[in-house]
Amino acid sequence: MHSKGLNRLLSQRRKVAVCGIGEVFALLYAYTHLADAEVICGFDDNRDRQRSSRWSFPVVSIEEAAQFGVSDVFLTLNPRYTAMVSNRLRALGLCPIPVLDGA
Repeated sequence: MHSKGLNRLLSQRRKVAVCGIGEVFALLYAYTHLADAEVICGFDDNRDRQRSSRWSFPVVSIEEAAQFGVSDVFLTLNPRYTAMVSNRLRALGLCPIPVLDGA
């Protein structure tokens, strides 16, 4: 997906959840309209990122998604992990939305 496609999706949703808050997220936050969206929560398996997050939203594991009442999750992570993470999200009844193409 190109930045225009992500911006279009973000314009349809004011509140979003994201999965992955590393380098890809930081780039998307800087160069798309992601910074204008209300990020309800971020999912990241890296415990250090969960504990030391400087973002304005909570960062937790995917398994804690239910407490935030989210259903759609933007995958803001390295595309090589899209399939694996998408399967985990779907198993919890969540809808993954891949942001980047590639493998």
